[in-house]
Amino acid sequence: VLETFADLLTENRGGLILDEQGNVVYSGYHMDTPYKPDKETSLNYLKEHYVCIEKKIEDTKWNFCLYQPKEELEKSVWTLLLGNIPVLLLCLFLILLLGYFFSRKMVERLEQLTENMNQINLGLRKVTVVSQSKDEIGVLVRTFTRMMDEINKLISQVYEAKIKLQKTEMKALQAQINPHFLYNTLDMINWLAKSGQISQVSQAVQALTRFYRLTLGQKELFGTID
Repeated sequence: VLETFADLLTENRGGLILDEQGNVVYSGYHMDTPYKPDKETSLNYLKEHYVCIEKKIEDTKWNFCLYQPKEELEKSVWTLLLGNIPVLLLCLFLILLLGYFFSRKMVERLEQLTENMNQINLGLRKVTVVSQSKDEIGVLVRTFTRMMDEINKLISQVYEAKIKLQKTEMKALQAQINPHFLYNTLDMINWLAKSGQISQVSQAVQALTRFYRLTLGQKELFGTID
């Protein structure tokens, strides 16, 4: 155990082993002159002036202390940081690049959705944006698509209802006008006959015949469309 512990004492490191009563079992170090301890067997001194790592072994109740100068440890940390700066910069660059890529992609999808909304405001009733993604923008696009489908369905229903209403109003108007028109026309033909205007009576009857032929043809046309 002592040989293994002694092998760790390299590169400005020192070690101290105390038994259960606090007696020194082993003490040694391998340090440059400026870092050599004045009291290498004093655990309190070593804790105060060095960075110490302690470990107690339950079987032997020995207390192992591995210590190193603070300056040397700080130098190692700075050396490690400086050595990893290129890697850190590369990671930072990749993070920024990926962030820009994803943010730009999200902005482009929002711009497409906004452009489609502007087209709908101008009269276009078709959704041109499609998204199968499960993020917030994908949910927004699918919700917008469903909303436009419902709006188009309602517009079609209103349009069909309006056409049916116009047809009904036209038929009702024809039903009101035709009896009065027929009565007035027959009254005029009767007046022409009494006055002896035979040619005018013939023209009036022919005109009345053509009128009702056209009127009946329009009714058959409406009936076919319905």
